[in-house]
Amino acid sequence: MFSKIRCLLVRRSQVVVFLACLQTLSIVATASCPPGSQYNPKWRWNYLYYTYYGAASVAAIDSATQDWNASLSSPAPISQAGPYNDFQFRDSVLQAGRLGQTTAHSEAEVAVCNNKRDVIYPYCYDLGMMSYGVIEFDLGQIQDVQTNWNLTQAQVVRKVAAHEIGHAFDLGDDGSYPNCDNPSIMDSAQPYYCHFDGPQACDFEWTATYYSGYTRYPYAGGCDPNWPC
Repeated sequence: MFSKIRCLLVRRSQVVVFLACLQTLSIVATASCPPGSQYNPKWRWNYLYYTYYGAASVAAIDSATQDWNASLSSPAPISQAGPYNDFQFRDSVLQAGRLGQTTAHSEAEVAVCNNKRDVIYPYCYDLGMMSYGVIEFDLGQIQDVQTNWNLTQAQVVRKVAAHEIGHAFDLGDDGSYPNCDNPSIMDSAQPYYCHFDGPQACDFEWTATYYSGYTRYPYAGGCDPNWPC
C-alpha cells in the first residue's frame, strides 16, 4: 500500500500557527523561482474530477480548481461532478495546527480501478501513478485564520484548497517565506502576507518541469479487475 499525507502551515508574525508535514525531495525549477520539491505519484489522466460533501463553500473549491486550470502548464484540468472521484474533498477534524491535509493514493492500492484504464497498459496498475487524492479541511481551524486575517471562510478555503491541490500535483511545501517577489501557493504564509489566492508563476513552472515529457491519457472506460497487476 502506498499513501502520503501532506499538510498546510501558516505563519503570522513570528508565531508558527499551523504545522506542515511532508517528506520531499528537493529539485530546482529555475534560477528565478526558489527551489521546488517533488513527490510521486503522478496523474496519468489528462482531465480530473472532484467531489465535495461538506459545509464549506463549493464555489470556493471550484475557484481553487479554476485557478489551477488557468495555466496550460497545469498537469490536467479539474472540473466538478464528473464520472470519477479523482479529488475527494471532505471536512474533518485534523491534528492541531493543520488547516488542510492531502493523502495521495496510488493505483497500486486500488483493487478495482474505478472504471479508469491506462490505454497503453490496461492490465497493470502502477505504484508511481495517482489513483485518487483525499483532501481534508478542518473548518474549526480555518475559522481561526478567518479571524486572524479578517477574511471570509470562502477566501481561506480557496487558498487552502489551492495549496492542497498543489500537493496532489506533486508539489511540496515551499519554504521561501516571506518572499513576495516570486511567490508560491505552496508557501503557507505567502498567500496571506502577499494577498493572492491561487497558484502563481513558480507553481506552474514547477509542475511544467515535473510533468515535462510525461504523456497523459484520457479515461478509456471499463476495467477488468481480473487482470493481474
